[in-house]
Amino acid sequence: MQAIQSKYHTIRGTKVHYLESGTTENKPTYVVVHGLFGEARALEPFIQSLGRCRVIAIDLPGQGDSSTMRTTHTLKHFAWVISEVIEKLSLHNVVLVGHSYGAIVALTAATQHPQHISRLVMLNPYPQYTLNIATTFYQVTFEIGKRLPGSLKQKMFHSRRLSHMSGRLVLHTQDQALRRAIDESGYASRLKADVSAGQQVIDDFKKFRFDAPLRKLAIPTLAIDGDADALANIDKYISNVVNNTISYQVALDAGHLFPLECPGRAAQMVLDWLVK
Repeated sequence: MQAIQSKYHTIRGTKVHYLESGTTENKPTYVVVHGLFGEARALEPFIQSLGRCRVIAIDLPGQGDSSTMRTTHTLKHFAWVISEVIEKLSLHNVVLVGHSYGAIVALTAATQHPQHISRLVMLNPYPQYTLNIATTFYQVTFEIGKRLPGSLKQKMFHSRRLSHMSGRLVLHTQDQALRRAIDESGYASRLKADVSAGQQVIDDFKKFRFDAPLRKLAIPTLAIDGDADALANIDKYISNVVNNTISYQVALDAGHLFPLECPGRAAQMVLDWLVK
C-alpha cells in the first residue's frame, strides 16, 4: 500500500492542501478532485487503488483543508487553481480525475487549460444544477442560512443531523458499516467547508451548462455513470454531443458515490480505459 502524504502549496494567497502518493517513475500522474463540500481524504481508498503511479488529490479552496480564495469560488477559479497546481508541481502526462461536482471542475479545467492535461476522467459527473432531492436540500439550507446571523448559519450548515440526511440521499450500498463510514467522512468534510464560499459555489453552479464544454473537449475523455445513480445521469448529454474523444461507460450496481463505495472497481475501470 502506497504511503499518502499531506502537503500544501500557496497560490496567490490561497493555501491549497493536497494529498500525494506514488512516484514520478510510474507514469501517468493522476490529479484527483473531490465532490461538492468534500475533501481529498474521502477518496483515499480510490487513490490507493490507482496503484504505484503518482497521485495528487486536491482540496478545492474553501473545502477540506484548503483556505478560501480572495476571489469568488467558481468553476472558472477552481479550474485555474488546478492548472496552477499542475504547473507549480511541474506535473506531466496528467490524467485529471473528478468526481460528481469535481468532475465538472475537471471538465472546466480541461477545456480552459488543455495544455496541462493529457486525459480526463469524469466519475458520476453532475451535469448541471437541477432541483432534485440533493440540490433541494442544499438550496433550502442556504436560503434559510441567508436569513440567519453568521454563527447560526455556520451552525446549521455544520449540523451533524443535516449532514447525515444529505448523505443518505446519495448512498447506494447496503453495507451498513460502509454506509456509516462514508456518512461520518461526509460530516467531517462538511465541518471544514466554508459556508460563504459554499453559497458562491451553488450560485455559480446554477449557471453551468454541461453540453457546451463537452463540445470543446479535445483530449481523450472517459465519462462513467452509475446505473443506480439517483442524482445524475449524463447519457442524454453524451448522445446529443458529437465528440469522438469521449468514451462513455456505465458502472453496474453503482450509485452516485461510486468511487467511495466501490473504490477498487472505479479505479480498475479507469486503469483499463488508459491501457486501451
